Amino acid sequence: MLVENVAAKVKSGLGHRYMPLVLAVVAFIIFLPTMKLGLLIDDYIHRPVLADSSKTPQQLHDRGLVLEGAGTLSTVLFKQFGIIGNKEEIKRWVDYGILPWWVNENLWGGFWRPLASFTHWLDYKLFPNSAGLMHAHNIPWFSGAILLITLLYRRLIGATWLAALAAIMYLIDENNYFPTMFIANRNALLALFFGMLALLAHHRWRAGNSFSAAIGAPIFLLLSLLSGEAGVTTFAYLFAYAVVLEEGVLRKRVLSLVPAVSVIILWRLIYNTLGYGISGVGLYVDPVNNPVGYILAVLERGPILLAGQLGGQSPDLLMAVSEPVKRLAWFFSLVFLLPVFVMLIPLLRKSRLGRFWFVAMVLSVLPFCATFVSGRNLLFAGVAAFGLIATFLGSLLAKQQRTPKSRPCRIAAWALCVVLLFVHLPVAVVVRTIAPRMTSFFMSSLSPVMRSSSQKGIENQDVVVINAPNSLVMVHLPFLYAYEGEPLPQSMRTLVPGLRPLTIRRTGPNTLAVKAVGGDFFSCEQDSPMHFVHLFRNFSEVFRDEEVNFRVGNKVILPRLTIEVTAVDEESMPTEVLFTWPTALEGSSLCWYQFNWYDLSYSPFNVPAVGEQVQIAGPGRVSFSDAMNYVIRQSVK
Repeated sequence: MLVENVAAKVKSGLGHRYMPLVLAVVAFIIFLPTMKLGLLIDDYIHRPVLADSSKTPQQLHDRGLVLEGAGTLSTVLFKQFGIIGNKEEIKRWVDYGILPWWVNENLWGGFWRPLASFTHWLDYKLFPNSAGLMHAHNIPWFSGAILLITLLYRRLIGATWLAALAAIMYLIDENNYFPTMFIANRNALLALFFGMLALLAHHRWRAGNSFSAAIGAPIFLLLSLLSGEAGVTTFAYLFAYAVVLEEGVLRKRVLSLVPAVSVIILWRLIYNTLGYGISGVGLYVDPVNNPVGYILAVLERGPILLAGQLGGQSPDLLMAVSEPVKRLAWFFSLVFLLPVFVMLIPLLRKSRLGRFWFVAMVLSVLPFCATFVSGRNLLFAGVAAFGLIATFLGSLLAKQQRTPKSRPCRIAAWALCVVLLFVHLPVAVVVRTIAPRMTSFFMSSLSPVMRSSSQKGIENQDVVVINAPNSLVMVHLPFLYAYEGEPLPQSMRTLVPGLRPLTIRRTGPNTLAVKAVGGDFFSCEQDSPMHFVHLFRNFSEVFRDEEVNFRVGNKVILPRLTIEVTAVDEESMPTEVLFTWPTALEGSSLCWYQFNWYDLSYSPFNVPAVGEQVQIAGPGRVSFSDAMNYVIRQSVK
């Protein structure tokens, strides 16, 4: 009796009218610690675009790393999220060393997110020197999204404890942490916030025949799209609502999508006309410019994203595993999804709401198949996934309409439901608790740096890194130096990726020949199932188009450095490259570093004498259990 009374009170509390507001406040509180994190990677790159030119460190001006018109609203709205603007900009960044010499010269890419950019511009007008307040600006957007998501559950599932349960699962989901703690990822939060407003307005229009909601829904959709490309995922919900959830004549339901389709088409036309999109950028596939590549990406990434969302396993881990393990993960994703979908069939047959959540969940992962698999890309899919789980639980508890009917099937369905609840409640709380430590660990491991302040006269030297396995480090490093008050080198040179062992041979007073041992520079022979080399290799692919081949004799001429490809393999990938400087390599104008795999750090490199050679070790083998134990130890420190 006592248990029943307690359960009744808990259910009553969860179904309280103020529960959406309570959960929004809880969301705000649990993210307050992110205010201590400071700037991270892309934040440093965005800062010289957002800050007034007069307040940007002089070092960046001296090196030509500040955009004309930086800090003005027009520049921010159109250039904050531009990866590369044109060939002149590519050359400028390659000349300084922010981009590696092997970057695709036809690299073209940029994102138009004017609404998100406007919020960042406000940050730099109101509190330009406070990263903490910029982090704090992210939190209300997520809290607001939680409020709207909870309201959505209450509108569709009912003002019951089941709606609150779905919202709680969404709130504590690990996949929400990174987008909220990362200042530069605010665009995803805005897209989610306005996307949920659009869906609520669409529901009010269709269910209540509200004229104001009919006008508001496409406006909110447009705001979602102007926040970030993720806003297009809102259409997954609108489509599922019209085709699956709403009753009535199919033609009228389909016609209800016309305003949304018109908005999306208009947005994409403007987007393309302004020159935004992706081409020649690794890890990204533009569905419009490369439809075949996108379809293949959906087949590869879709099952992993769905399994990660329902199974509670972060897809981010797959960035650090070998290709065989990725294929195995894809297979097990299908193995996991098949029985789950089979168990859901009775619900999907009898429940419009169940079908709505299911269709919206599946469609929500499609836009994010255009990029690498990541938990932060599940913000939209999670809304439908947790709505589906709550609806599934409600169907099992409904004695009058139990789904499925047969006892063995009900037992199997209950077993699945218990597993899903266990994964997304107690386990999710534990994972969410260690998520800040895990994220900090991976971010620090992803971006080891060389400290320029330790080298006297660095501003008159070219920093030469023999083997930088993660070229992304070089992109943000000069901006990190500048804003920490450190001097900037004359240039930064990455000779080759450090994905495998190397032989460094001094062929003359001012020349070095670098040879990859056992393969080409862009591949790795590392067969460890989990290793940082896989993570670094994946991110380094951003700067290389797999369709671009090399030939013996290819030359790249940079300021004070000439690069020549002297050997390639059967796939036309470089295996040996000759580097020539205008002065002797021992000269004071060069500062040498190498990457050390044993501790993921950079240390000084001693140039060999003429005619001699040295070896640089590649990544050592690590067993899967050792890797997992290492990650766990780091996360609980």
